[in-house]
Amino acid sequence: ALEMDPQYAAAWYNRAVCYHRLGKYENMFSDMEKAISLDPENQKYIRERNEQIRLHGNGLTELK
Repeated sequence: ALEMDPQYAAAWYNRAVCYHRLGKYENMFSDMEKAISLDPENQKYIRERNEQIRLHGNGLTELK
């Protein structure tokens, strides 16, 4: 999906979920940030990213 439409925020988020399951947190955060940048009003993406920061930390500041 990302190759066909790199502006599709849900695809970035879904790949982030896959990275999370694989324990690849740096990749997960990168993809979550990309999803949020493409769809900054999506509260699900923001909540999930903030929860992962709380659990794993990564130096990012939570968005309210």
